[in-house]
Amino acid sequence: MSGAPKCQAIPVTALLLLSSACQKAQPSEPGNDNGPGPTPVTGTVAGRVTDLDTPSRFVIGATVDIGGRSAVTGSVGDYLIQNVPRGTQPLTASASGYDSYFDDVVVVAGTSVAKNFSMARTVREVVLVPVADAYTNSSSPFTNYGSELALYTGIINLGGAGNADYTSFIQFSLTSITQAAAILDASLELSPANTGAPTGNTGYTSIYRVAGPNWTEAAITFQNQPSPFLTALATRQVTFAAGPPLTFDVTPAVQAWVNRGDSNYGFLLNTSNITGTYDYGAFYSRDAASGNYVRLVVRFLNP
Repeated sequence: MSGAPKCQAIPVTALLLLSSACQKAQPSEPGNDNGPGPTPVTGTVAGRVTDLDTPSRFVIGATVDIGGRSAVTGSVGDYLIQNVPRGTQPLTASASGYDSYFDDVVVVAGTSVAKNFSMARTVREVVLVPVADAYTNSSSPFTNYGSELALYTGIINLGGAGNADYTSFIQFSLTSITQAAAILDASLELSPANTGAPTGNTGYTSIYRVAGPNWTEAAITFQNQPSPFLTALATRQVTFAAGPPLTFDVTPAVQAWVNRGDSNYGFLLNTSNITGTYDYGAFYSRDAASGNYVRLVVRFLNP
């Protein structure tokens, strides 16, 4: 008919371009997107924890926390923490027998960061009181002085009767310290007394390790007293008057008793070169009133 609209032919090239445009406009199906994924926001931190004093020793069972995520170290001190937020994150670690460890670690998103560190063992301290103490008197060789309030030491000039030699002995139990513990230091603390002597006598007190045989507080006398090793552990000047306790370094003896398993026969006290009215001095014994004490302070690291 003359009034009907006339159809116009569309070139093939135009149809192809239209079809391509329609395909590009259609949304892709899930899982078929080959474009770039989301930017990573977390990373991984891995490392190993060792003992500060013994680097070849691994810290096993330590809890390591980084940025709120944590892991426990394995048999060789190793740990792995994933999905840690990127950026600078706080690191904390704790383990039985060790001081807590604190640090920061920079976490890089999408990568693994190595963080090795060492932990320091916790220093333990015990304060021990004697299990036995006594003094002996050469002028009364068969008398026991195990229940006196003071430990006498020195030589007394008895005039025509000669001299009296006073020697004191102290013993501590070390069973509260593990045999394999690393002894850092040990101090014998003694409180000077003026019992039986004028205030102000001054002398040099030496501490020896007792070589043996063993002794007891109730039975020791001058006649059966044990012998000391020849070399003094410590020597210091002492004024025998009321005052704070005096400290003697006895670390080598405690190390020998704890670490080597040597027999613990205690300490021997000897005082010489005393100036004053009398030629002897005294320290308070374990039987003295509270506040006037003798004690052994030991600092150590557990194995």
